[in-house]
Amino acid sequence: MSRGAVTAVGRAWQRIDARTRHAAAAGVFGVLGRLGGALVVLVYAPMAREVLGPERFGVWMMLTAWATLFAFADLGVGNAALNRVTAALAVGGDDDLRRRQVSATVDAAVACTIVLGLLLLALAAAWAALAPVPSVIAGPIAPGNRAEVDTALALFVVIFALGLPAALGQKLQLGAQDGQWAGWTQLVSSVLSLAAVPLVLHHGGGLPGLVLATQGVSLLVQAASALWWLRRRGLPRPRPLSALRTPRRLEGLLVEGAAFFGLQLAAAAAFQSDALIVTQRLGAEVYGDYAVVQRIYLLVGAGVVTALAGLWPAFGDAWQRQDVAWMRRTLRRALLAAGLTTLGAVLLLQLLLPGWAVHPLGAQAAPGPLLLALLGAWTIVEALGAVCAALLNGVNLIRIQLALAATMAILAVAGKWWATPLLGPAGAVLSTLLAYVLVSVPGQVFLIRRLLATPSRPMP
Repeated sequence: MSRGAVTAVGRAWQRIDARTRHAAAAGVFGVLGRLGGALVVLVYAPMAREVLGPERFGVWMMLTAWATLFAFADLGVGNAALNRVTAALAVGGDDDLRRRQVSATVDAAVACTIVLGLLLLALAAAWAALAPVPSVIAGPIAPGNRAEVDTALALFVVIFALGLPAALGQKLQLGAQDGQWAGWTQLVSSVLSLAAVPLVLHHGGGLPGLVLATQGVSLLVQAASALWWLRRRGLPRPRPLSALRTPRRLEGLLVEGAAFFGLQLAAAAAFQSDALIVTQRLGAEVYGDYAVVQRIYLLVGAGVVTALAGLWPAFGDAWQRQDVAWMRRTLRRALLAAGLTTLGAVLLLQLLLPGWAVHPLGAQAAPGPLLLALLGAWTIVEALGAVCAALLNGVNLIRIQLALAATMAILAVAGKWWATPLLGPAGAVLSTLLAYVLVSVPGQVFLIRRLLATPSRPMP
């Protein structure tokens, strides 16, 4: 590209309003981070299946799914902190006042997540002590693999509990419209995991080694990124003990987080429960094959959602400043971009995956056309729904979303439990799709139309 073209692009970028630039930067770097995570799975899934065998490979795929499923373990504190940081930076006042408000939110959020991490460790220890076969949570496991699976499960829980405060960094970065930091964090973590995973497989590290090479590496990178970002922002390191002197702030954060937690829990039950239900109903080996294909579609959906991650705080900032015109304009553009991008990716996967599933992805059998069609349809619907959810989250419309999500989750989980034995993994996807289209889509359309019907702010 010539110097003139670069200059023209730079000038065009500067003409875009700051809010849109921040959202776009968060999307670009977020997608780069996701691509790094995708490489870990795509490059090493065949090697891991060969080294681990079908059963242990299925457990590893289940643990990678659990990393998303367990994202609600902070009880919504991270999302509540995100909205508080956005609001603090959008209101008037001097810079010192805004920094103090953000710092107080950081201290309270870290204190909450430390306590929650300790509680999670206590629950895991109780399960390990009282359950006759702790590995039963991973489905039917051969006796020779149970000790290794138990160790991997214990490591996963410990790392996740320690990672709750560290993971706050990405939420705070998004809330401050610095989402590009979160993308860089994911990318660095993925690059390091790309180097660590083959070493673990080559030296016989098994499932525990893979957990350390992926989740363990992610924990270290997240902690370093959060501390570095706080320093660059001119904020002090977290002081969780100081938050104990303001119990009302802690209580408020937990109350706001509780609504997000309910929403996350309902969404996880509906969207991420395939790992549990397919494993329990059909076995870990069947889930391993399904997970290889499902994860490709999930990566497409996650990539679109990640590209739109900066919209949540951008909508929140616009709502605080009463810029409803920007919200309407951005919503239309985001829906169009998400729909077209996802549709193109899905059509490409419909052509490529039947041949790719076995070689090079390593599945034992090619996926059927019904499963591919349902996964494609769900990926498109999920991407469009994520745009709407970003707006509703940004304006803090959580309790109404919770009612819709809970109803949808009940229908989805019941449908999966009944349909999976009849249709195989395709039954799980169909149940999720129908529940979302029948419950969540009409609710989101109604709420957004009412919300943007007037430039005034009748909410919350």
